[in-house]
Amino acid sequence: MRRAKEQFGSDSIVVDTRNVTRKDPDGMGIRSFVELIVEPTGAVPPRSLERAPGNDVAVYEEANPPSARVRSVQREIDRIERLIRSIDKTEAKLQSFNSSYPLGDALMSSGVSSGSLRVLQSEFEERVPASMQAEPDAARMHLLDYLKCARTESFEDISGPHVFMGSAGSGKTSLIIKLTAELVRVGKKTAVVIVAPYHSGEIRRMEEAASALTIDAAVAHNYADLEAALACYEKHDAVLIDTPCVLSRKSPAVTELFDKLKNTNNIFKHYVCSLTNDGDFLFGELELFRSWNCDFLAVSKVDLVKKCGKIVEIVVNGDVFFSFVSYEEADGPGVQIATPGLLLNLISPAADAKTKEYAGEGS
Repeated sequence: MRRAKEQFGSDSIVVDTRNVTRKDPDGMGIRSFVELIVEPTGAVPPRSLERAPGNDVAVYEEANPPSARVRSVQREIDRIERLIRSIDKTEAKLQSFNSSYPLGDALMSSGVSSGSLRVLQSEFEERVPASMQAEPDAARMHLLDYLKCARTESFEDISGPHVFMGSAGSGKTSLIIKLTAELVRVGKKTAVVIVAPYHSGEIRRMEEAASALTIDAAVAHNYADLEAALACYEKHDAVLIDTPCVLSRKSPAVTELFDKLKNTNNIFKHYVCSLTNDGDFLFGELELFRSWNCDFLAVSKVDLVKKCGKIVEIVVNGDVFFSFVSYEEADGPGVQIATPGLLLNLISPAADAKTKEYAGEGS
C-alpha cells in the first residue's frame, strides 16, 4: 500500500486487495502475490504504468477482458504471421543448398531434410557475419538459439496446474507418471487428475501410480469436475492433468473440455508429440499445438527412433518452446527438462561435440 501511494499519490484510495497467481511467462512455475486495486487522486503518468527493472511490483491498467471478437482478430493476426513466416521458409527451401554449411553433413545424417537444412543455412547466413560462417561453433550457437525452451532449470522450479494434450499413443500418461515421480523426489506436493478417461484401465493405471508415489489423484468427467479438482488441490505445489486424445470428440463433455482449455490462460498447456510419428503427422501435430494455444511442446519416445532430426523439422516448421523430453528406457528418470543442449545432443551428438560449455553439463 505504501508503494501504491508513492506511485499514485498519497491521497489515493486502495479499493480492494486479493491474492492472485500468474503463470511465469518464460518458465513452468507460478508466482503468487497480492494485487491492489487503486483509485488514484489524479491523472497517472504513463511512466507509472511501466515496471521498473528489478522491481517486484508490476502495475497494470484496469481493463475489461478481451471479447470473443478481439480474440478472434488476434488469432487471425497470428495465422497471417505464421503464413508469412511459412512463405519465407518456403522461399529458403527453394534456394540451392551450400555444402559449406558447417553442420550440413551432421544434420543430414541425423535425418534432417534438405529443405529444412536450406532454411537453417539461409538464416545462418543472414544472421552470422560472413567472416564467421565457416566456423562450426558459430553454426552450433545459431542452432542452439533456434531450439527454444522453457526457462526452467530444475524440477524444483515447476509449480501450478499443467495439462498435457496430444494424440492417442503420444505418451502423455507415461510422461505424467514419470514427471510426477521427479516432482515427488524433489519434495513437491503433487496431485494428478485424469479427465474423461475412455475406460477403467486408464483409471486403474493412474491409481496404481498414485498409490506407488503416495500422491493424491482424482478422476474428472468434464470441465466442471476439473475446476472442482483444481480448487481442491489449490494448496498443492503442482497438479498434472491427463486428457483424452485431442483428435477425439465423441462426447459433449470432451468437446467442452477442449473448448474451455483452448481459451484458458491460468493453466500451463503442454502438447506431447511422439518422435515415432512420420513427418506429415508431425506437421499436423504442430497445427493442433497452435489450435489449442499450447504453451510448450514435449517430445516423447526419443529412444525409440534411430534419428532425432525430426526435432529440427519441428522448429523449422513451427515456432515452439520445448518443455520436456520423455523416453522409455528402464535406466534413468525417463523424463528431463528440455534444454537447447539436450535437444542438440539428441539431434546429432556430432554437432553437439563442442557445446557442453555453452549448454551446461546439467542438460
